[in-house]
Amino acid sequence: MNLHTLWTLAVAEMRSCRRLARTWVFIAIAILVCVLWYVGTLDMTSSPNPPVDWFHEQMNPRYRIALMMNMFVAIFSFGIIFLAFDIRARDVQNRMSDVVDSLPATNIEIIVGRLFGILLLLLISCTLFLAAVAVYEVTSQLLGSR
Repeated sequence: MNLHTLWTLAVAEMRSCRRLARTWVFIAIAILVCVLWYVGTLDMTSSPNPPVDWFHEQMNPRYRIALMMNMFVAIFSFGIIFLAFDIRARDVQNRMSDVVDSLPATNIEIIVGRLFGILLLLLISCTLFLAAVAVYEVTSQLLGSR
């Protein structure tokens, strides 16, 4: 596999997905769900008498982000499938299928490159959310709040 070809296809797919309204709707919904999940776990760990079970014992601030990542990965994996579902249909609709078929890239390079582009696009939004959560955690710890 040619890495330059993969990167070119990934950048082209990122550009194509950024133009779609459903990409931004999905990112907004995913981040909203993640924020609600984070606030919900924040309320559970800050209550004076949390329920005693394994989940609540493990949700102390040190491990909160690591335990929430399972849900974040599931949500953003669903988004990757959602955005990659109609790649070929978008090519046919935009009359790009002949151009893509005539590329000097193999089919596996096209598939891997385009999926990598979608993965990077959603990974950027997930990383920004986690950075915001980490900044909030550090700030709240420095200020002495919950």
